[in-house]
Amino acid sequence: MNAPQPVFVGYDAASKPDMIGLWSPPEQPRILSPLTAIRLAAALCSVEENGILSHRRAERLVDARALVVWMLRAIPSSPMSYPKIGRALGGRDHSTIIELHRRAIRLRLADETFSRCCDALLTYFKQMEKAHGCIPAFG
Repeated sequence: MNAPQPVFVGYDAASKPDMIGLWSPPEQPRILSPLTAIRLAAALCSVEENGILSHRRAERLVDARALVVWMLRAIPSSPMSYPKIGRALGGRDHSTIIELHRRAIRLRLADETFSRCCDALLTYFKQMEKAHGCIPAFG
């Protein structure tokens, strides 16, 4: 199956002098990147980043994945879609991500440690966004 080829539509700088100098870079997006969420969850849950992306089903890894999904849905000003989160977590199906989100909500209600971790993350990112106008990215 042939994919459509991208079309480049350029402009001639000589014919549009008014556009030169008016362009400014867009504001930093106020979204939490999947990589940042994975790194934070790996550090907080004491697992490796590769473990979160793997297909292993150890409870600690599943809880770490649930934390990643919760962060990507709850922290940014515009939550990431389930299919995008699935692609970021190693190509998982969106229904798996929905179940991980439900697990995170259940853990937040039942597990005091998980709940305090989520509250601390929310507080931290709200303070960072308030102070700097954006959510920081950790590479």
